[in-house]
Amino acid sequence: MEKKSPMRGKQLAGEEASGTSERKPTHEGRGASLFGSTKIKAEHVVESGDTLGALALKYYGSAAKEKWMAIYEANKRVIGDNPNLIKPGQRLKIPELG
Repeated sequence: MEKKSPMRGKQLAGEEASGTSERKPTHEGRGASLFGSTKIKAEHVVESGDTLGALALKYYGSAAKEKWMAIYEANKRVIGDNPNLIKPGQRLKIPELG
């Protein structure tokens, strides 16, 4: 499989995409308790070739399993049951790690 750059995708933290001045996390379904007490570091729009490991490397400086699993756990509702199947166009919340 071809190696893709971990710097792909768009970081939307602080960006006004909906015309409002403030982004608020959605508290629906799975992962809601995570957003209740955890700050969001960024929002990332998945592009072709992105992986959770590459996103962890980009945002946390490490592709270690515990880092990409934090992204997966925060986005299970969007991603589904398989963390290896992220799709272009999905908007993922990148949580702050403590």
